Amino acid sequence: MSPENNTDKSPMGILFLVVLIDMIGLTLVIPFLTYFVQDLALADGITGIGARDLWVGIIIAAYSAAQFIFTPILGALSDRWGRRPILMFGLASNTIFFTVFGLSGSLTMALIARFLAGAGNGNIAVAKAYIGDISSTEETAARMGAIGAAFGLGFMIGPFIGGVLSDPASTFGGMFDTNFWRNYPYLLPCLFCSLLSLTSLSIAT
Repeated sequence: MSPENNTDKSPMGILFLVVLIDMIGLTLVIPFLTYFVQDLALADGITGIGARDLWVGIIIAAYSAAQFIFTPILGALSDRWGRRPILMFGLASNTIFFTVFGLSGSLTMALIARFLAGAGNGNIAVAKAYIGDISSTEETAARMGAIGAAFGLGFMIGPFIGGVLSDPASTFGGMFDTNFWRNYPYLLPCLFCSLLSLTSLSIAT
């Protein structure tokens, strides 16, 4: 693929956001997933602690498993179609499936949403390849360092966002003290991540 440095927009900002959102998406669920799965398991008639814990592990693994499977595919597609379209596909996938996950009413729905979010999010390798395309030898190390910083920052703030924004009906009250937010107590952090993805997508277009 030819270098994509002939655009008027500097890609480094969007690459930083792509990797940041990738890591936020991975770690966002850490504070609340156990409670979310407990609620969904009860709705599905699953009462055993062992079975609930197994579902927690499966849903956590689904995101990374999908990334493992689809990252080589997305990398190959980015060689054929260009880096930017694949990165934008990942952001669009985030926008949709983070929200779907927060709205999940069953364990199966949550698992599928989490897997599909991960499938569209094999973007770290594509972002690094993009940097290789657009960077001189002197620029590469600094730009890879920026991607590493995005990786660490996302891993740090993802759990914070997931914890702070969970159960807004109890935490914040006011406009959130409604049946909707009580029925979907873990939707708000997912919506936040979807909005972040949508904003990044609009910047990239």
